[in-house]
Amino acid sequence: MVLRGHSTVVDCAVYSPDGRQILTSSDDATARIWDASTGRELAVLRGHTGAVERAVYSPDGKQIATGSDDGTLLIWSTSPGGESVILRTNVALRRCSVQRSGEQIAAAGEDGNIRIWDRRQDS
Repeated sequence: MVLRGHSTVVDCAVYSPDGRQILTSSDDATARIWDASTGRELAVLRGHTGAVERAVYSPDGKQIATGSDDGTLLIWSTSPGGESVILRTNVALRRCSVQRSGEQIAAAGEDGNIRIWDRRQDS
């Protein structure tokens, strides 16, 4: 199976915690969610203006974090109608990770620093 939809380089691909979906991110400024068994595109996450270097699921699968060259970290709800959160920096973000509890998100910046957001304090 080949997943087709991004218009340029795909930077990452990860499975959802339950293994039913695949999340990809690309230099085309989008992240996409795919059905892992059929390869069907389920959603296109738009909101970044630069390459989306990394996309990850929270451990419970209820949120997705995407980090971008545009200096934003977007937190997407996987629930229909759920809210998204935008966290802004002044540097390109290369990698991100969601803590097991889902309360903290770490992002690696192009400036050599790691930024940690605590959702309990920043929401």
